[in-house]
Amino acid sequence: MYNICQSFVTVNDYQRVVVKSVRWVDGGESCSTADRLNLRSPLKQIQQEVTTFLYCAVSDTTMTVELMEKARSEYRGALMWMRDISEHLNPDAERRLNKFRLVT
Repeated sequence: MYNICQSFVTVNDYQRVVVKSVRWVDGGESCSTADRLNLRSPLKQIQQEVTTFLYCAVSDTTMTVELMEKARSEYRGALMWMRDISEHLNPDAERRLNKFRLVT
């Protein structure tokens, strides 16, 4: 015959196991939530710093490249001007021209 008291003991044991399991899961979830909340602020700050660094690095690099290209253009222009002037003011050419004038 079926024993009613035995089934209650079994149900009570089962309930205790379920309650312990639920408390264990809830405790783990609470710790996980607390850890996430504790990590949220530092992670957000790191993300903001990395984003700022990336934007600053890109803008600084762009500005540096533009300044370098401008300096390069000015330097090449100065070299071309010096070459042009040196061709016009070449003392050897002037001496040859004077020798030619003296001969004729």
